[in-house]
Amino acid sequence: MGVASVIVYSSTVQNRTSILQVQVGLSAKARSLQKELTEIASTTDTSTAKGWNIILEETVSSLLHHPHCYLHGYSSLTHHWTVGSAEQQFQRLSKEERLKFDVETLVNVNNIKRQRAVVPNGDKGDKDRIVVTVLVAAQGAHKLPTINTTDNVKEALQYLADISSSKIKGVEVLWSPQDETDSLSVEELLENYPQMRRI
Repeated sequence: MGVASVIVYSSTVQNRTSILQVQVGLSAKARSLQKELTEIASTTDTSTAKGWNIILEETVSSLLHHPHCYLHGYSSLTHHWTVGSAEQQFQRLSKEERLKFDVETLVNVNNIKRQRAVVPNGDKGDKDRIVVTVLVAAQGAHKLPTINTTDNVKEALQYLADISSSKIKGVEVLWSPQDETDSLSVEELLENYPQMRRI
């Protein structure tokens, strides 16, 4: 399993901050999505505010092009009144997600990039799932729909894309597997993402 991520968090957050998380489990028919996300993470300058917004916008756009492949979904939202509390929650969710992976094959943090060779997984078996997690810290009070349907997934993703760039304080995108020739089994998805609902 692998992960690709881009992250930045600004310490200048004032007033209330929302930590928003959207997770989508897709059919492996969306393999082109893995390639698209790798391209986005590999080429975007994540050390600038413009880069953060490109990451978010392009990721959401890629996901919205595969609604026929949505099979599972989950959303979460918390509000925080202090910088420390918001950053702690953001980092906690990030760590929880990254601990689910055996190896991070592509990382782009503040434009410092690391890439490791993907070891081909010969056991294809019954593996036909891909999971994408989008984590956003945004200034202000925000909302997210509970995900029960495909339309809920689209609504949640569109909401993330519509957040004003001036309000975004942190972004992280993770997907597994990172290699477009690999995928997860339903059992692996349910074991690592028990909160995700079948839609």
